[in-house]
Amino acid sequence: MTRIHTLDSLRGIFAISIILLHFPVSWSLLYNPIVRNGGVPVDFFFVLSGFVVSSSYLDRIRSTPELLNFVLRRLGRLWPLHAFVLLLFLGLEVAKFFANKAGVSSPDTFFAAPEFWQVFLQDLFFLNAFRNESLLELNFPAWSIGAEFWTYVAFGLIALTFRRSLLAVALVMGACLLVLLGVVDPGFGRAFGWSVFRALFFFLVGSLTFRTWEMCRDKTLPAATAIELLMVLIIGAAIVWRQWVPFHTLTFALIYAGAIMIFSFQSGLVSRLLCTRFFQMIGARSYSIYLLHILVLSILGSILRIVARKFDLGLYVPGEIDGEKIDLLFVGNTFLTNISVLLVVALVVWLSGLTYRFIEQPGQRFSKRLSRRAGWS
Repeated sequence: MTRIHTLDSLRGIFAISIILLHFPVSWSLLYNPIVRNGGVPVDFFFVLSGFVVSSSYLDRIRSTPELLNFVLRRLGRLWPLHAFVLLLFLGLEVAKFFANKAGVSSPDTFFAAPEFWQVFLQDLFFLNAFRNESLLELNFPAWSIGAEFWTYVAFGLIALTFRRSLLAVALVMGACLLVLLGVVDPGFGRAFGWSVFRALFFFLVGSLTFRTWEMCRDKTLPAATAIELLMVLIIGAAIVWRQWVPFHTLTFALIYAGAIMIFSFQSGLVSRLLCTRFFQMIGARSYSIYLLHILVLSILGSILRIVARKFDLGLYVPGEIDGEKIDLLFVGNTFLTNISVLLVVALVVWLSGLTYRFIEQPGQRFSKRLSRRAGWS
């Protein structure tokens, strides 16, 4: 399938929204519902992944070697950057631990916690998708990466065993939905909204979306610009009034599936905007943006807290986010604080370009070579 550039750009935009959600800064949009509900689009990532992966592999997993090839290539897509960032988190925790030992007033560290290595190894090997709620989290957005990997494995097994069987997909989706609705409690994976069940449900929504798109891919979208603008309004309204959205899981599944269908035609004015160089750039770097941003915020936060304590600078003000008391960064006035948010976002995007080039792409090439040598592709 020809690459659909608009969908890459949407993934990049939603990755930026997640940075803003996690940024503890007293800026103008801190309590804006678009920012506060910025975590909702994580499910869009799963739907889009189901669409894209199905377009490439739905009919290419017909034997065990082809299944192993698929899993290895997806592992090469996810694990190198995930492991790299997790090792940097380990270095940060060690640095904070020894800084405290040396008498430097640095932020608290998880490194001395009894369960640190257990959590670290669970994260490293994607077992975080099966963990229940925990007070100790390193790169906590990586829960979705672990969930996505096991979703790939499940998708590969479904494709190998049942091919294009809609009944098999419907049964798996139904089982996942029972967990998400609280009807069934498997006893594991409760963290982040039943992560692996959540990921698999939305991924299969994306897979079904691809099958629908296959049937109308050669058609044209009438009144494309008007329909795209309407879709943007629907997404924005659903995010802003998230708490009032009925049948939350199913409604967002339909919204994201509809958005992918509409923007896959790449016909309207919004699509032309999404295909511009800037949006394509953040789309290409979206995975790095998503995994790197907590690390960048953690390092900058640690440095600023040390500097603020040492020189008695009033860089933090008391605040509250989602009912939790928290110190918020405030650098003198609202304008400068807003600028600092933009600068940090720009820093994350720039660093993401480096990890995309030197970690993500080499990891993908290595997994492909490894698969060829093993005779799986």
